[in-house]
Amino acid sequence: MSENKKAGKADTFLSWTLGVLACLWVAWCCGIGPLYWFGTGLADFGWANVLYMAIAFVVSFAILWSLVRYGRGERVLPTYFSRRYVKLCQEVSGTPTTVLGIMLHHLSDAAHSRPGRAIHAVIVW
Repeated sequence: MSENKKAGKADTFLSWTLGVLACLWVAWCCGIGPLYWFGTGLADFGWANVLYMAIAFVVSFAILWSLVRYGRGERVLPTYFSRRYVKLCQEVSGTPTTVLGIMLHHLSDAAHSRPGRAIHAVIVW
């Protein structure tokens, strides 16, 4: 392996490490923020704060991941969404149906797609 590829992998690892640490810092601040808003301290840290931290980490990491993909010139969203958007635009401009009817049609398609069936299985389980 050439020196440039080794250095590139090390730079990528360090960059992602810094990004994850920043996301953890944001999550920590979001997790303990409500404690200080209500005038309590870290002694009252509970499961709700852990939930706030987890949600904040997921959201901030998703934003970081999206920005990195956008910066590299890659797609941020899967092609599924762009195809749905094009299909929706064609339906809205080409047919006299209502927007609500189109939305219900797409909701039905999404419910019968693979991710929709997976979400349904998790909810039922």
